[in-house]
Amino acid sequence: MDAHFYNAAFGAATANNAWTFFAIAISLITLLELNAVGIFGGIKAGNKMLWMYESHKNALITSGILWLILWISSEVLLG
Repeated sequence: MDAHFYNAAFGAATANNAWTFFAIAISLITLLELNAVGIFGGIKAGNKMLWMYESHKNALITSGILWLILWISSEVLLG
């Protein structure tokens, strides 16, 4: 059984592979969102956990790293 969204791009992908990738992506995004709202370490000034949100440059670097992680994991799991 092929994964629904990856039939053309990832012909060898199974539904299990697609769900594993989806779970990894949702887990990473959930952790980043919980960090952004201050669940990890709070929202006080000087919190080192919030460095990725302190400037536009840091946010772009962080989103680039997230994109790279998701791209590599899609190639490994679905390709």
